[in-house]
Amino acid sequence: MENTGTKLNKKFIALRAMSRLEILLYTALVLMPAFVLVSFQAYVENGLFTLTSVLLGVGFGVIALMLCKFLIPSALKDNEVVKIIALLSPSVLLFGFALDITQTTVFYCISFIGIFILMYFGFIFPIRDKGKHICAALILLGMLFAIEYSLYVYDLFSPDSYSYYDISRTIFSDFYNVSTQRQYIVDTELGISFPYLFPSLMAVVDALAGLKIYSGTILNVVITCINCLMLYKISTKHFKNPYAGTIAALYMVTNAPYLTEMRVSRSVPLAILSVLILAYYILDLREITTKGCIFAGVGAGCAMVCRFDALVAAGLCFIVMFIFSKKGSRIRNSAKYVGGLLIPTSPWIIYSLVNFGKPWISDNGGTMWMPIPSIPQRYYSSTYVPQTIFSNFDEWFKCLFNVKLKGILEKGIAGVLPTAVVIILLVWVIVMLLRFINCRQFKLYIASHKKLLISAGVCVLVYLAKFCGIWVVGFADARYHTESFVMLILFLFSVVYSISAFSKIKSSAVNNKKKQSKPENFIYEESYEKTSRSVAVNLTTVLVCLALIVNAGVMYVGKYTPYIMNKSLLTKPVAAAQIESAVTAKKQNPRVFFSGVNEGDPFSFGAYTGIKTFGPPWAKSNDPNALIELTDNFVMPDYVVCNAEKIRADFVSRYGLVPIKKCPGDVTVYEVTNKSTFAEEKRLFPYGEKK
Repeated sequence: MENTGTKLNKKFIALRAMSRLEILLYTALVLMPAFVLVSFQAYVENGLFTLTSVLLGVGFGVIALMLCKFLIPSALKDNEVVKIIALLSPSVLLFGFALDITQTTVFYCISFIGIFILMYFGFIFPIRDKGKHICAALILLGMLFAIEYSLYVYDLFSPDSYSYYDISRTIFSDFYNVSTQRQYIVDTELGISFPYLFPSLMAVVDALAGLKIYSGTILNVVITCINCLMLYKISTKHFKNPYAGTIAALYMVTNAPYLTEMRVSRSVPLAILSVLILAYYILDLREITTKGCIFAGVGAGCAMVCRFDALVAAGLCFIVMFIFSKKGSRIRNSAKYVGGLLIPTSPWIIYSLVNFGKPWISDNGGTMWMPIPSIPQRYYSSTYVPQTIFSNFDEWFKCLFNVKLKGILEKGIAGVLPTAVVIILLVWVIVMLLRFINCRQFKLYIASHKKLLISAGVCVLVYLAKFCGIWVVGFADARYHTESFVMLILFLFSVVYSISAFSKIKSSAVNNKKKQSKPENFIYEESYEKTSRSVAVNLTTVLVCLALIVNAGVMYVGKYTPYIMNKSLLTKPVAAAQIESAVTAKKQNPRVFFSGVNEGDPFSFGAYTGIKTFGPPWAKSNDPNALIELTDNFVMPDYVVCNAEKIRADFVSRYGLVPIKKCPGDVTVYEVTNKSTFAEEKRLFPYGEKK
């Protein structure tokens, strides 16, 4: 075994062997993200963030270099002229600073293009394989599309976006003591709606770059690029072709729900990355190493502390680990997987046990038993008994199909792939399958591709189970199903491409002497080399990926905007600042109740001011006491913010509401002058529980 000194000496010799141009390319790749993040400081008032942004950018650059070498390894050879051109592109960004530091949006784009030109021509171009070369170019194109979208398409931040930012502000101070109340089923003002991983990473980026809620956007852009590379790597390493991973990556970065998640600082991109890490290592079964078991568990755990619905996939992969490990190592591998899983999940388990006495707290507890789709801020008064599967099975079963499944089919499943993509794929798949059927070699194919077919089958079962979980709870939005479609496309198209590579090849078992007396033997095996040279395969892949990008581009032209950031969100929204000045004039730490306003208003206000903020509960129309009971026993507000036309008359008289200020967005701030109805101490009645 080589000692450490020998290894270091070899690395030093390899470094000296690199040309000066290659060293410049490596250096430029590491430094380019720092240029980009420093350019964002034109929007940030505090100049101290410039230095820390450089540190963060260099960190991103090192990650980019490691990923390039790990995911798409290739020697830096030839193409000297192209490399020189690529090296000159960063200077355009610096030239932009000299011209006008406040109008550098276009130079963000150019700088990112510079990064990926370096990655492509520095690491991918030397690959001689035509199929990999084409797929790498398409992966690059998909990354650039995602970056362009994040820079030039305007999306409104959602309540979830503000909640992630709200949580991120508590990570390094008062852990999970959030400002805005998202749930009314547990008697607590601590956050239980989202686990900690994405807000924690967001807090790190914000601490270094000072980009507030946009820190999540920057983070998601980086994660999206890593996701594309991971899909490419999984496809080439485990399925022996780059095509399935390329189509999955292009589908991901042109998928409307995914792009919105990326742009508005939500957690689906990180959840997908966590699952890809899990898949990358667990696909080594049955030869998985100790490191592979642990890292598979870490990926599963990260998915769980990114999105609660990942519990299904993480649990089923534990079963997969146990079943498909070798007989003598099933228990050991499963234990290592659980050990890796506990590394990221332990903080949330400890937080849940210490504060709530439960190992896994969530605001969706019990929703699967209710006929109505899950709504976080649901609340029922103590005199109202909500329907459940146990009290009214017929209603629950009817809503399961008439409401929940219908909502998923309308919002979640419809429009999965553009029509042009479906037509191209169907024609190609049908032609290819007819050729395969004509070969009459089903048994040979199945026998030689057991691992791939089992992997695809397990993937289908895992995401069918996850779909059923989402269905029973009633989450209808398409974003909840994006991960499922990405993974299914990866696995199922790996099967499709392996069929196309399954070809008749001459057997090498016949020697020269016997060759004259015996006929040639043939075997059927996978021939990727033949597939990579196939015009039909490469053309189909290119057409599908271009159709995805063109279709997505046409859809988003109308959402084009010439700026990347709303400067007020880097300080404090105007409406939030005005409301804050009104409610803090008499009391330093007021409690503010929002009702009859835009959905995002209370979340934005709480996230940016740190004032305890409460939104209206969701309640059935035939449960009029819910609002009053909740206000009396838990919210106990000092001020109410509401659209004057939507405020309830009994609410005004009960609490003696007096208007004190009208603010932007057609909302009025009311002071509560009568608190005689409030309970002596706060008490929240969980839904379905009577006094």
